[in-house]
Amino acid sequence: MPCIINGRVVCIDFKTSATINSVLTGIQLEAYAKAYESHGYKFDEKEIVHLKPEGTYAVLKYEKNDSESWSVFGALMVINNHLQKYKRR
Repeated sequence: MPCIINGRVVCIDFKTSATINSVLTGIQLEAYAKAYESHGYKFDEKEIVHLKPEGTYAVLKYEKNDSESWSVFGALMVINNHLQKYKRR
């Protein structure tokens, strides 16, 4: 979700799970950022806000343009599309 924090445009994703896998959330956050960017948004930062059960939160910051996560996302899409193709048979 695009947010403006202290004058900076930040792509934020809120997570409520018990634990955060920073690799997986980084891939997902990069995909969200790219989707928004395809509609004209430009981000200064990317963050995960982990909302914890006890009412606290933690902010995890990610690279602005993470080409590795974007490549992994693309590879996962290829795998998913391949699986869906054979699932329909």
